[in-house]
Amino acid sequence: MRAQQLPVEKDRAADTNQLEVLELVGLICHDLRTPACTIAGFADLLLDYGKTPLTVDQRASLERIRKNANFMLDMVGSLLDMVRIENGQVKLDRRRTDLRELVREQADVARCAADPKQILVVTDLPEQPLDALVDGPRMSQVLANLLSNAVKFSRAGTTVRIGARRTGASHELWVQDEGPGVPVNEQPRLFAKFGRASTKPTAGEKCLGLGLYIVREILTLHRGAIALESQPPNGATFRMTVPALRHPVV
Repeated sequence: MRAQQLPVEKDRAADTNQLEVLELVGLICHDLRTPACTIAGFADLLLDYGKTPLTVDQRASLERIRKNANFMLDMVGSLLDMVRIENGQVKLDRRRTDLRELVREQADVARCAADPKQILVVTDLPEQPLDALVDGPRMSQVLANLLSNAVKFSRAGTTVRIGARRTGASHELWVQDEGPGVPVNEQPRLFAKFGRASTKPTAGEKCLGLGLYIVREILTLHRGAIALESQPPNGATFRMTVPALRHPVV
C-alpha cells in the first residue's frame, strides 16, 4: 500500500512546488511593475515635456529607454496574467457589449503601431449590433494582442484586417495578416505557455510567448474558442468565436 501512495505524494509535492513558484513569480512581477512605470514615465516626461532641447543622440537614447521600459511593463503584465490564470484567479465581469465597438477601438489603437510601418489596418463589420455577454476589457485584451502580433509580423505595404459577424448562436471574430504565416508543424505550440514560431517580427519587436496562451484562456472562460489558419507564405488568420446573446439590442 505504501508503494502505491508514493506517486500521489510526489504529485502533491509537485503541485505545491508549482504553486510556490507561481506565487513567487507573481510577487516579483508586482514589485517590478512600479520601477518599470517610473522609468517609462520619466522617459515620457523628458521626451515630451522637457524644457531643454535634446540632441539627436539624446532623443534616440530616451526613446530606447521608453521602448524597453514599455516592453518590461507588457512582460510583467503577461506574467501576472499567467499567474492569475494558473491559480484560477481570473474573474470575468460580464456585461452586454456590442463587439463592433471593441473591434473599432482596438483597430484605432493598432494603427498607432501600424502607421510607422506603413501597414494598413481595416475593419469588416456589419451594420447590425453584435451583442454578447462578455468582459469588455478582457475581450479588448484579446483583440489587442492579436492585432499587435499581426502588425509585428507584417511587412510594409501590407494590410491587417479585423472583422466580426454573427454565425448562428455565436459571433465570429477574426484577425488576418499578409505576413509570412506559421508553418503547420509549429502552429499547435503557439497557444502553449512561452510558445513561439520560427518566424520573426519584421522590425525587431520582442515577444515573450505568452500572448496567445492568455488569449486562448480568456476565450475559454467566455465559453469561446480560437483557431489558426495559415499556409505559409500567405499570411495567418486567427478566428475566434464567443456566444451571442439570443435577443440583441436593435
